[in-house]
Amino acid sequence: MEKYADSKIDFVDCAIMAMAERLNISRILTVDQRDFRLLRPLHVDAF
Repeated sequence: MEKYADSKIDFVDCAIMAMAERLNISRILTVDQRDFRLLRPLHVDAF
């Protein structure tokens, strides 16, 4: 959350990203595309 503090991404979005990274998930179904387009996971280029 510190890395993306200025973009107002909430805790739940950060938790989903952290779980996706741990489980090597590359696709996330969401209606909140704005936040997930900003996130840069370590294991894939983008969600």
